[in-house]
Amino acid sequence: MIKKFIVSLFLLFSIVTIAQQASSSPYSFYGIGDVRFKGNVENRLMGGVSVFPDSIHVNIQNPASYSSLKMSSYTVGASFNSTRLNSFTGNEKAQRSTLDYLAVGIPVKKFGFGFGLIPYSSVGYRIRNEDAAGTVSRYDGTGGLNKVFVGAGFKINPNFSVGADIHYNFGHEC
Repeated sequence: MIKKFIVSLFLLFSIVTIAQQASSSPYSFYGIGDVRFKGNVENRLMGGVSVFPDSIHVNIQNPASYSSLKMSSYTVGASFNSTRLNSFTGNEKAQRSTLDYLAVGIPVKKFGFGFGLIPYSSVGYRIRNEDAAGTVSRYDGTGGLNKVFVGAGFKINPNFSVGADIHYNFGHEC
């Protein structure tokens, strides 16, 4: 049993380390890259709604919802993206699998606490430009910003909770 858990854990971390280049868009060349969705799958399925608290799911967009948890919860999300880029000179295809979020929620009486990791933006481009004189310019970049957060929520009454998150952004662009 322990061996299976350790092997699963190592596989998870190996997938995460491979999946750091989360964008194949040439537009990620500008600024901090492509900004990622900052919620979990429940928020995506409801069109980004993040107000309603749930007793078994960690809502990473609403720290006040941590106080509504009935049991400790964790959530992990990943996604797969396939992109086809067309230009006058050719076509390219790119496929990416990425970690979308990793979060834990812990209830303590009227309080609730949460912490986790969310990618904030992603950079991934390989651009080749040839001008009329035949000069070729190549631009490559990978990286992005990640956000680690800690939050707390407090239930004032059964219909009203307050909460706050503290986060730290880190990462790089090459």
